[in-house]
Amino acid sequence: MEFDNIHTMLKRAERGSDYIFHDIYLASMVLLGSLEPGQTFKVVSNLTKRFYWKTGKHASDHSELNFRQARKGVTIERIFVLNTKNELSGLAEIIEEQAQAGIHIYYVFKDSIENLLPYASFAISEDLSSGIVCHREDILGKVTVTTNSEWITDLATRFDEIKAISNVPSSQSS
Repeated sequence: MEFDNIHTMLKRAERGSDYIFHDIYLASMVLLGSLEPGQTFKVVSNLTKRFYWKTGKHASDHSELNFRQARKGVTIERIFVLNTKNELSGLAEIIEEQAQAGIHIYYVFKDSIENLLPYASFAISEDLSSGIVCHREDILGKVTVTTNSEWITDLATRFDEIKAISNVPSSQSS
C-alpha cells in the first residue's frame, strides 16, 4: 500500500502537478531518499517535539534516512521553528544527534518569521525541483507535494530569508 502511494506521488509530480499526500514522513523520505551526494535538502520544520523524531516506525525510519543521507554527502539544512525557549532545551538531544550526523541545524522563533512563513513547515530540493508543504500545524499528516517551479523558487527564497535570521545551536557553533 505504501509503495502504491509513493508511486502515485512520483507519477503526478513528474507531470508537474501538485499532489496531496497523507503521510509527512513518507513524502519527506521519498524526496530525501532520491537525493545524491552533493545535492541539498532544505527544511523549515515545526516538528519540535521529541516524539516526532523518536516514536513509531515512520519517525525512526525518517530519522535514520536523514542520518544516512547526510553521511553519504547529501547536504541537509534544517531550521526548527520554535514557539518558546523551552522547546529548544527539549529538542537538545535531537539537535545533537542530527548535528553529529552532519545535518546543519538552525533554529528560529516563530514570532520573528510570521511574515516569512505562511505554512506550518516545508522541505525542498532545488536540485530535483521538488517540494513538500505542510499547510497547517494541526494536520501534519496532510502535505502538498509539488514540482511547480515558481513555488519551489518562492520556497527557496523564503528558506534563505529565514536562515539569515536563524540561530545556530551552541553545540554547533564551535
